[in-house]
Amino acid sequence: MYGPPARVSMPGTLVGVRVMMVILGAGGLLLAVLTGLLADPQTTDGQREAAFLEHGVENATGWSEALFWIAVATGAYAVLALGLAAVMGRRTPVVWWLLAAFHGAMTLWWLWVLVDSPGVSFLPLALSAAMLGLVLMQPSRTYYRNLH
Repeated sequence: MYGPPARVSMPGTLVGVRVMMVILGAGGLLLAVLTGLLADPQTTDGQREAAFLEHGVENATGWSEALFWIAVATGAYAVLALGLAAVMGRRTPVVWWLLAAFHGAMTLWWLWVLVDSPGVSFLPLALSAAMLGLVLMQPSRTYYRNLH
């Protein structure tokens, strides 16, 4: 046949991953902004510690710095997730490898957090593992491998 090649639609496995990445990325950006606002640099640790002591929390030193780093980590995840979701339509093997590496790293990270901190929710690990599984499925690999 003549003319440009037919447009290949993204398989459902990747559409699902993309939707989850956009939702989690947008939520992560919102959470990062809100956490950053809680880490108000104008409130001293002494003031924050006094406020926590009023409510029964005994060890609140370094709270502002901890909130800052939580906001940075959450924001970095959100930006990476949204950036990858934006380029998922480009059918190159590099995009597939980036997706697999990102979701593999996040799955390992959440597994480590869950083992290290027993009170943490299982949901982030489940979502990361589900997205990794969807990226590794045959339709996803084929979409990025067969470029014609």
